[in-house]
This record gives sequence, C-alpha cells and structure tokens, in this order.
Amino acid sequence: MKRTVASLSLLFSSLWMSVAAAPKAAAFPEVRYESHRTWFVKLTGGPTLQFLKGDLRLQDGGGSRIELQDDLNIDDARTLWAQLDFQPFRGHHLVFGYTPLSFDGDNTLQSDLLVNGILYPAGDDVESKLELTTYEVAYRFDLFLGEKVNVSPVLSMSLLDAKGELEDRTTGLSERDKIFLPLPAVGLRFEAFPFSRLALFGEAKGFTLGANATTLSAEGGITVHIINNIAFYASYRYALYDIDRGDIELNTALHGPYVGLSFRY
Repeated sequence: MKRTVASLSLLFSSLWMSVAAAPKAAAFPEVRYESHRTWFVKLTGGPTLQFLKGDLRLQDGGGSRIELQDDLNIDDARTLWAQLDFQPFRGHHLVFGYTPLSFDGDNTLQSDLLVNGILYPAGDDVESKLELTTYEVAYRFDLFLGEKVNVSPVLSMSLLDAKGELEDRTTGLSERDKIFLPLPAVGLRFEAFPFSRLALFGEAKGFTLGANATTLSAEGGITVHIINNIAFYASYRYALYDIDRGDIELNTALHGPYVGLSFRY
C-alpha cells in the first residue's frame, strides 16, 4: 500500500512539473492595444440595409421637386459593403471604404412632374431606379488618451457616384441622369475599451460651403473580438446631404445598420 501511494505521489508530481514547465497559451488579444501595434491591415465587410429619405430637383430646362417617397415610392436598399484600415505607422490610419447602393421605386404619380424639360403627367405609372456608389478615403491619427480611451481627428474625402433613371410606363417616356460629387469632411472619432474583447466607438464629421453644400455624417457601433484577429462589427450610420450645385438640388438623408466581420493581419 505504501508503495502504491508513493508511486501515485511520484506520478502526480511528475505531471504537475510537466504542466508547469509547458509554455503558456497566448493570452487573448486586448482590443485596446490594436493601435499600439507598429503596423497592421484590417479588412471589414458585410451586409447593410439602407433607408433613403428626402427630395431632389434637376434644374436643366426647369424641374419639379421630386419627393423620393411620396412621388417615386423608393424602397430600401440591401447590399454588401467593405472597408480597409491600413496602419503603416503607430497611430496613423489610412481608411478606404466602398458602398454600392441601388434603390428601386414603382408608383402612380399624384401630381405632374417636370424633369429636365420632360413632363410626366399625374396619373401615369412610373418606374424609377437610383444607384448611389460611395468611395471614401480617410486619414486619422490616434491621440491615445490612456489605455481605455482614444480620440482621433479625421480628414476624409468621399466621392458620390449617383445614377438615376425615371420611366413612364404609360407614355413610354424615360429620362436618365448622373452626377459625380466630391464630398470632403473633417471630424473626430472616439473609442472606448471597457473590456479586453470589447470596443465601443463613435464618429462624427462634416463639411459646409455656405448655402451651396452641407454634408454631415455620424456613426456609432461596437466591435467584439471572437478569436485572435477576427472580430464582429455592428454599427448604425446616418448621412445628410444638402447640396445646391446649380444643375441639381439634393436634400436627402441616408441611414441604416451595418454588420460584418473584421479580419486583421
């Protein structure tokens, strides 16, 4: 019996020493240390649902103010989006974004519409399509206000590529138009890291040229690290465009949720 106890004691002692001597597993990466890295590349993307509200007016040849909901009955847009965050040096970010949106509408006109000199009479059935593709490049610099808080000034330039089509199914008349708008913006990004795997963030930016153009955008969201270098992303974005370019007036609001996964290298 004594030999058995001694043998078991020796066995457990050997196992304990083996476990203690084994290399420890890597600790779960803390989100707040991400920007402290020398460099990284992070790709984020997934689905989004976007809602478009407001009105526009095409001025060539005179034009009516077109209510996107009341006149065209524009529906919601579902698409995929992508964003690339490249940090070449500690705290310096170059961010590239791409979001293609397509809105369709089908309605019976309640009043006459004059679009680029073409009259669409009340009572006609019209079909519309609006494609909005946004390309964005931004630079931001992290100020590191402690381990759990970060504030970053943001400079960005967005290019809005818009294509519209309106077809009168009653008369066969149709109209197509497109615009390309550069939209600069400045703002701030705020990040908080209450837990090692969780990050909360918010960003607001905008730009104005007096009465000719005002753009505002805001986003708030969360990232949760699932496993090493992979995180779940969810946010809500709101963008306001109030633009008078002479040939077009645009007063619209675009908003909706964004979800996806982030892959960091």
